[in-house]
Parts: sequence; structure tokens; C-alpha cells
Amino acid sequence: MPVISARAITISQSTSDLPLRSSLQTYGSSTTTRAVRSIAVVFNSESSSVVVLAGGVGAARFLRGLALVHNPKATTALVNTGDDTILHGLNISPDIDTVIYTLSEAIDQVRGWGLSNETWRAMESLKKYVDVRPDGSSAATEWFNLGDQDLATHFY
Repeated sequence: MPVISARAITISQSTSDLPLRSSLQTYGSSTTTRAVRSIAVVFNSESSSVVVLAGGVGAARFLRGLALVHNPKATTALVNTGDDTILHGLNISPDIDTVIYTLSEAIDQVRGWGLSNETWRAMESLKKYVDVRPDGSSAATEWFNLGDQDLATHFY
């Protein structure tokens, strides 16, 4: 039986503080509007607590929509850590990053992951050394790229 790992993130902003309210205008398809109205019917109490099992881009977008209709202080996201890995000696949690970047409006809207206005200079430089990478190096191969800002997030 597979083991499912997750880490909890409590969304702690109040809905009045969230720039996410503009999501309906930004992503204002009739489908999005109907989906948010459906959620509003289910979660009509500001005092009820909600736990969301989350993984990936779709879950991050769902949480952004949920924050429009439900008190984020009463929402906890259990975010997938099954894809976590160590790259370049850093602990990387891609699904947690995607949720945080999406809710903070920092996500790259085109790719759906990573930070907006990202640069890739560190990864470009690492590619120069791939043929001389010593055994046991914590520098990862180039199969998974992290942008410069994303790297900085993980150094913290």
C-alpha cells in the first residue's frame, strides 16, 4: 500500500485582505464563476473549518477560489509532499511551493508553476559543468530546473 505524505499549511489571511478577490475578473470565465458559486453554497458559514487535501496546480487554484468564498483563517490545506526531493542540496517541496506562490499571487500564470518574472541564470551556469560533475556532488542534473528566485526560496 502506498504511503501518502502531506504537510499542513494554514491559510491565515482574512478574505478582506486578499487580492484574490480579483481572481474572478482575471480568470472570469463563466465556468469559474459557476464553480465559485457552487463552493459558496457549500461553505456558507464563516465559522466552519475546512480541510483541503491539496496537490499540484489544480489544488492551488481551487484554494485560491475557496479563499473568495470562505474565511481563509478557517481553512487548512494538507499539501502533498510525495513529490518532495533534494536538489542541489536543498529540500524542495514543489506542491507546497505552488500553493504558496498561487495564494500570494506570485505564481507564473503562463507556466502555472514557479515564480513570475523568473530568471534561469543559475541553471544555465550549472549546465556548463554537467560533464565534469564529481561523484557525490549535491548539484543535481538538469532534469528539474529551479529558477533563481525559486532557489532563493529554498536557501531560506
